[in-house]
Amino acid sequence: MGVSAVEADLLPPRLVELIKERGWKDLTEVQKKAFKPITEGKNVLIVAPTGYGKTEAAMLPIFAKMIEERPEPLSVLYITPLKSLINDLKNRIEWWAERLGFVVARKHGDVGASERSLRLKRTPHILLTTPEGFKIDLDWASQFRKYYKNVRWVVVDEAHELVGSKRGVQLSLLLERLKAYSGRDYQRIALSATVGDPEATAKLLFGSSSREKEIVKVNVKRKIELVVDSIGEAREEDSFWKASAKKILEHVEPPTLVFVNTRYAAERLHEELSKIEGLKVEVHHSSISKEIRQEIEKNLKDGKLDVVIATKTLELGIDISDLNKVILFKPPGSVASLLQRVGRAGHKLGGVSRGVIITTDEIEALDGYTEAVLAVKGIVEPPKVPDAPLDVLAREIIGMTLQEKRLDPSWAYEVVKGAYPYRNLTKETFDELINVLVKNKILAWDGDKLKVSYMFYKLWSFDGGEKKRWSRSFGEFFSVISERDVFVVKWGNKVVGDLDAFYVYKYLRPESKIRLGGKTWKVIGIDDEGMKVYVEPATDQMGEIPLWKGEEFHRSSLIPEYAKRVLEEEKPKEVKLLPDAEKKVRKVFESYKRKNIDLPGGDVYYLEKVPGGYVLTGFMDQRLAEALAHLIMYKVSSEYTTAVSVRSSFTGIAVTVDGGEAPNPIKLLKEIDDVEDAIRKAMERSPYLVQTAKEIQLSFGKLGKVTPDDGLVFEEAVKQAIEKYIDVEKAKKFIEMLKEKKIKVKLIKAKSLTPLAAHVMSLPAFRPWLKIIEARIVSLLKGEAFTAEELATMLDLSPTTVENKLKEMRKPTSKARVVHFIDVEFGETRWCLLEDLDEIMKKDEYATSFKPLDPYENFTMFYRTSPKDEYNMKYFKPLDIINNAEEFLRSINADEFYEVKVMFQGDPLFKNLVPRYFYVPKKALPAVLLNAVAYIQRVRRSA
Repeated sequence: MGVSAVEADLLPPRLVELIKERGWKDLTEVQKKAFKPITEGKNVLIVAPTGYGKTEAAMLPIFAKMIEERPEPLSVLYITPLKSLINDLKNRIEWWAERLGFVVARKHGDVGASERSLRLKRTPHILLTTPEGFKIDLDWASQFRKYYKNVRWVVVDEAHELVGSKRGVQLSLLLERLKAYSGRDYQRIALSATVGDPEATAKLLFGSSSREKEIVKVNVKRKIELVVDSIGEAREEDSFWKASAKKILEHVEPPTLVFVNTRYAAERLHEELSKIEGLKVEVHHSSISKEIRQEIEKNLKDGKLDVVIATKTLELGIDISDLNKVILFKPPGSVASLLQRVGRAGHKLGGVSRGVIITTDEIEALDGYTEAVLAVKGIVEPPKVPDAPLDVLAREIIGMTLQEKRLDPSWAYEVVKGAYPYRNLTKETFDELINVLVKNKILAWDGDKLKVSYMFYKLWSFDGGEKKRWSRSFGEFFSVISERDVFVVKWGNKVVGDLDAFYVYKYLRPESKIRLGGKTWKVIGIDDEGMKVYVEPATDQMGEIPLWKGEEFHRSSLIPEYAKRVLEEEKPKEVKLLPDAEKKVRKVFESYKRKNIDLPGGDVYYLEKVPGGYVLTGFMDQRLAEALAHLIMYKVSSEYTTAVSVRSSFTGIAVTVDGGEAPNPIKLLKEIDDVEDAIRKAMERSPYLVQTAKEIQLSFGKLGKVTPDDGLVFEEAVKQAIEKYIDVEKAKKFIEMLKEKKIKVKLIKAKSLTPLAAHVMSLPAFRPWLKIIEARIVSLLKGEAFTAEELATMLDLSPTTVENKLKEMRKPTSKARVVHFIDVEFGETRWCLLEDLDEIMKKDEYATSFKPLDPYENFTMFYRTSPKDEYNMKYFKPLDIINNAEEFLRSINADEFYEVKVMFQGDPLFKNLVPRYFYVPKKALPAVLLNAVAYIQRVRRSA
């Protein structure tokens, strides 16, 4: 090639020689565009489709500077979000580096110890690692860390994959830590495929750098050809997977990559496709060992495999070379993901990316077609940078403390503020977070500095150390990728199987029925702290097949926004809707046409009656649907019953009541004045909150259940759950438009549900999670005694719901046990914490309720220790208890009482006046008996 590709004075002769040796006739457009701003020292974001040589676009100008300046190692830090990319990148970069006399090394979890230690003997000029590998070096690698002071360039690959996640936030903090540690405003270069908001990506990764920035984009669009197809009507488990495999096989052109959304789907499809004689098929996902994954990648690249079925593990930029086609089993849920996956095919410059989306029902066919049209038009979701997540910050404060040994918090605060997500972080919040870490003994004060405390090493323990149920392996500390917990399902002492934790929180409650291990089970109890679900065999065979992580995902907000529009517009020539899929799409349209109505959404929605409630249908942002469903769940559980179930989807929402009728959801929504406050309260009953709290609590060193008493940790869980799942502003606008009649809701009366309504009702329902209500009750009762009605008012729940919860909490199995007594002044039943009972008896407002008018009268106590026992009797005088309660208790041979009742021995007219108490612990018995006597004597006197 000639040097016309770049300015001659910027391209070293040695690099020109290597470009010729490489056999390149010219540089790509993006490589030409990026060369000058990078050599000028600007921070550069390179945005181009897969296959345009973004890696070389970043590295060639860096090599040009390295040839000229011969910097000390470690001079280039190359970060990529997926460790499986690193092997491929190392080969690409090393080709140039070795010929130029520079050393390249890699570091990630799958790299052996001997290779990792080699970098100490032969310090690399270029280090390839992941965000987690970078963090380990800064936090822990004291011997190698010193070389980070020499870093001149940081390249972040696949930036679009990081920008909307906590990993991106973590990386932004690590980049600021590196700047502070090295004392150098190093150059930052980010590489991204098509991204909805390049500015947001640049802000996240360039942080506090004072260098000029430039965004380099190429105007060409990758050629994409997409086909949307659909399987038949198979519904039984086995026939569904057979039909799916058969449909996939129709589109296979070896080598073909098949993307699925879950590991379960990957395994089931592999099982079916493996039965095809002569078809060389493998499965690739995160549960498969690194050696097997690497072998599969090599064989696919070498053309030795026909089909590889993969989850997200093969979505990012591994060079798979001549891949003919990508098949997506079910739409991925976002246009960005669709483009990324289909971009694996036709990887070469100028190649055509050919993809097929296999759908399984009418709504999926609509969804898949909408995503396909948006993809070929280049309409992509803008990324949303998480807003200052405190769990990520907590880990970086701990990491800085590990790095510095003694950390100056004021210095740390200034470093943190340089990261874009934390630009508005207040010193008060920062200090409060440190106080939480100190309180939980993760950190400790050493004068005016911070040091790591002993609980850090107990929580994040080294292999071989003492393991607790709550402890995690030390390596997990460096990652913010949350591995969902699982619940063990037990029938008696026998383990039946495992369930995804989020599925349990969202869908399972006592009396729920599930299919597991080929049998149907009824849930009889859920222990969310011990992570156990207790079941017994169900008498019928109807039960839900549990979902697993990844099976339930939130669709992009673009899908409902454009669904009606793309269906009404002319189909782009790059998208082909095959007969089976077209038939399903047409079926949806014809169903509405027969009813003489339009597809709902925008400013028209339909309300349809179902057993026990209603379905509100219309295309809507799924985060709006979640907001409306939570508001309705909150209203019904507060004012009617907690036996309420809701469903939410981008096609609408549903509300039903078990054994009853749910109120009209539109009426309920119109009654809400303060949407923000109602969502905040609704979140306390949401399974999303308990899942979020579980995911973040260990970052703060919080063990056990997260409750409102946990202050910052609880509030952060609420904030993150709302941010992730709920769109508050869209909910406000929707309700406002409902009230102003700018949204019309039409009641549809028909024998069958509309397609959108049928889809909503096909989803699993979720119900309120009331475990946090228990924590609220405990908090309210501390040092006080309230009636169920008073607590219900404070909790926005029905008195019946609160009373039922209190009755659960009085049992011996309760971790925060309560007891009740009769307020003799008003004849009301009051509840208090067992641990507070002695203090409550002394309080002026309650003392008379435990003070007999005549301590010499004779009474009979009837008691039994279980519902099956006969009553035992004991005669007593109140004076016996007042004089010596301990001696009185020694005369009774029981520690727990299922039921205690007290009768007056005298006047037979009062034989029906029998106060009864259930689940009474022995230490509460004196108070209970004195309360019963005080009540009986006062009623007799007033009579």
